[in-house]
Amino acid sequence: MRDNGLKTSVSKTIEKFVFGFSRKFQEQFSNEFLKDQARFCGFQKRQRKVTPLAFINSLVYHCFTNAEISLNDHVIDLERKENIVITKQSLNQRFTGTSVDFVKSLAEKQFREQIIDEGLKEGVLKHWDNVYLHDSTQFALSGQMAKYFKGYGGAIKSESIIKIQHGYELKTGKLQVHQIGDAHSQDVTSGKQTLDCYKEGDLLLRDLGYFDLQSFGLLSQDNGAEYISRLKPKTTIFELNGERLDLKKLAGEMKKGNTSFIDKRVVIGAKEKVEVRIIISLASHEVVKERLRKTNKHNKSKGCQTSEEYKQYAALNIYITNVGQEKLTTQQVLELYRLRWQVELLFKTWKSYYKIHRIKDCNCFRTLCYLYATLLIIQVNWEISSFAHALANRHLEQPLSILKLMKACLQYKSDQREWPRQPLDQVASQLWEMFLNLLRNTVREKRKKRHNYQDILGSIC
Repeated sequence: MRDNGLKTSVSKTIEKFVFGFSRKFQEQFSNEFLKDQARFCGFQKRQRKVTPLAFINSLVYHCFTNAEISLNDHVIDLERKENIVITKQSLNQRFTGTSVDFVKSLAEKQFREQIIDEGLKEGVLKHWDNVYLHDSTQFALSGQMAKYFKGYGGAIKSESIIKIQHGYELKTGKLQVHQIGDAHSQDVTSGKQTLDCYKEGDLLLRDLGYFDLQSFGLLSQDNGAEYISRLKPKTTIFELNGERLDLKKLAGEMKKGNTSFIDKRVVIGAKEKVEVRIIISLASHEVVKERLRKTNKHNKSKGCQTSEEYKQYAALNIYITNVGQEKLTTQQVLELYRLRWQVELLFKTWKSYYKIHRIKDCNCFRTLCYLYATLLIIQVNWEISSFAHALANRHLEQPLSILKLMKACLQYKSDQREWPRQPLDQVASQLWEMFLNLLRNTVREKRKKRHNYQDILGSIC
């Protein structure tokens, strides 16, 4: 590798990843592996014009978004890039249930076999071996997809909704949870299904959708894992002496005494009781106003009114955790929970840059192929981006923006398309140059009056 101005240790770390990733990419997208996988899924039972590699390339690396591309565009792409001449009708016949299984299997393999450098964890959030984020995103599909992904009924109707559960380890970017469901898929259920994955030395940052008293109890008692969560509305709070905590009275006392926050041990839950550390602060007028606006709008659509109990809850910021005060101060708990927004930023890249929520209204099998092909390229580029992000946090003075990283990777689509056909050294050289470009041009910009990822890590380490 050429001289690049980086420290020797950093260059060696990048070089190790570059050759590991290049080798893995070539294996997973080789003609031999794809043919075997296509036969296993029933996608290719005999020799055809459109090879499995050409099919994947045209799905993943075309120059349009999935909302714009047509069969004719695919036909032109296959002739230009793959030297394959085929009619629209013949190509359309290739979109079947087996083609969906084929593309889906590749996305799942990429999810399972991500290259991780455990050394990049050193010095980052030292209290924990792993810090996990878990959240979900959803978007609507056309009505013909309702038999695969059910939508919402009632006052808020949508014929078809896809919901993706996604979780990863914050320090390295290692993917941990990736489940695809519909409007009936519950965050709480997904959260319960992953409990066995956590152990002592792990920290979970989760939103209200995953709030479950039984899970909090199991994490503390059985797994030894730690968590930080917001408190769900209508959850009963008791003092340790059994007296119920009155949020309205508490808010009044905090305003009167000009108290910034309350941090103490309490018991939450009327039936399933869990002892936790609770942190309560007054919400700003703007935050309260926005919370009530959203809740009022939602309740109005269902023909009901916002309760006084919720209004009391909305006036406060309430967090619960089983992390002790000897490990984290009140302010550090609040700062650490803000890291949960990293997964929201990731979802933003999916929709803003990869347009995962915009799929052409077409044959249902073709729609699903586009969906899994998009998830495939997202996960390929996440592997590259998360490594660069972790590398910068560990070794470089300037942290990188995950938004910029994921967007920048899209500019290398044409290069990635050719990687399976090129010598390993050539692929590694291109990937090395790609990394140098990313390190130079995806630096996170400092914003006034706003703590970024690096600021939060610095306040806790």
